[in-house]
Amino acid sequence: MNINEDDNVERAVKIKRLLELARHNGNAYEAAVALARAQKLMRKYGMADEDLELSSIDELKKDTVCGLKDKETICLIAAICASAFGMQNLINYCGKSCVGVTFIGVKDDLELVGYVYDFLCRQILNAKADYQAQCKRRLRKKAQDWVERHMPEGSELESALKQHGMDPFDFAYKYLKCKQSLRLLTKSYVLGYLQAVEDKVRAFYDARTNQLIEIYKNKHHGNLEKIKHKEIMLDSGAVNAGFNDGERVNLLQPVNGQAQSSLIGHRQ
Repeated sequence: MNINEDDNVERAVKIKRLLELARHNGNAYEAAVALARAQKLMRKYGMADEDLELSSIDELKKDTVCGLKDKETICLIAAICASAFGMQNLINYCGKSCVGVTFIGVKDDLELVGYVYDFLCRQILNAKADYQAQCKRRLRKKAQDWVERHMPEGSELESALKQHGMDPFDFAYKYLKCKQSLRLLTKSYVLGYLQAVEDKVRAFYDARTNQLIEIYKNKHHGNLEKIKHKEIMLDSGAVNAGFNDGERVNLLQPVNGQAQSSLIGHRQ
């Protein structure tokens, strides 16, 4: 926001306080004075009711977490968080690289949605690392078994590879496309994991808040492009493994020492 916008936000906050005082003050005279002051300020600064409502909408930018660069994963994490808090999210790019997300919603909820985003990113990174380690062990064993079956010590193929400076295991790992398999399994696992987390969250939606977010978004982020998602092949076994692990995620984590049940349905 620029300086003028910051000033408008401060003015809107002051006016809203006066309006709240007018609504809830039991003293009729004091209530009338507060209302008159609020209306005077609104006329002075050319502010309408919508401007006051918009002052409650803001944005929070979060950088991508190191080790988590996959576009589909980042989009899904951001969408889960935004849905739980009745927000919208944007994916930030630098060239073709995804560099972060922006959450747009009620100002008072932005700190918490940022915490939840960080929490889910950490959970995903830890689960992903554990699953990848398991997959690497299986794939290495698969390659080693292939070498023992097809390239026993002293075989012509083994000798030919060694003559060209190639390691039989590395050849088998590449021939069996183990690296591609690892990427496929990891991606499938992560998406399954996040699907389970998404199923735990009850989306919150408020029509007026969403209208205000759209107004804010058009004002501050007018030049947006839709993200194009490619259809990807997934491994069903890895998806199921991720879903099972994701179901064990505890969304009711303490924030500043207090349990937050808000992740499952943000507002009543």
